[in-house]
Amino acid sequence: MIFQSKNKEYEKLPSTNQDLTFDYVTNKFNERKLNFNLYGLALLNFNNIYNNAALFLSDQNSTITKFAIFQGTTVKSFLDKKEFTGSIVKQLDDVLYYINLVNRKKIIITGKGQRDEYFDYPARALREAIVNCYCHRDWSLTGDIKIEVYDDKIKIYSPGSLPEGLTLENIKKGISAKRNPVIINVLDKGKYIENYSTGV
Repeated sequence: MIFQSKNKEYEKLPSTNQDLTFDYVTNKFNERKLNFNLYGLALLNFNNIYNNAALFLSDQNSTITKFAIFQGTTVKSFLDKKEFTGSIVKQLDDVLYYINLVNRKKIIITGKGQRDEYFDYPARALREAIVNCYCHRDWSLTGDIKIEVYDDKIKIYSPGSLPEGLTLENIKKGISAKRNPVIINVLDKGKYIENYSTGV
């Protein structure tokens, strides 16, 4: 219980790096005519101290996302490998862009007037799984978010276990918990998530 409480508070602790800029996320907010307010979003306190959530959203964020495409169904042969850096908002945008490039479309011509089109993976499900990596990972851990694309599957890794004792059965019933409420609030305000626990 103590460990879970520390995880939940980690994003609110003072950042060890106080020399932060927010060019990428500010531009993304501006594109949607939204105001990126450091105080209003709880990234900067009234003593002008940035917290860890601010660090992860900043251009100076040092965590990375690894993205790999493998030939076949094992890790023996790489077809492509990328590492995304910077603000977690930038990493999220970059990952979604590349995952959509490799999500193959199948077109079937039948006797109907219109063709049938199918993606290997529903775009909405992929987006939800990837966005959840940034919303719900345990940022106190040093591991990387990883997306691995195989011929027969996509594996998505996010550091940390389910928060606050959640189980898969609880999640299926609609029960949710917020490990990173500050980051979730920023992504909600930026229109990246709906923050209503409807993802599953």
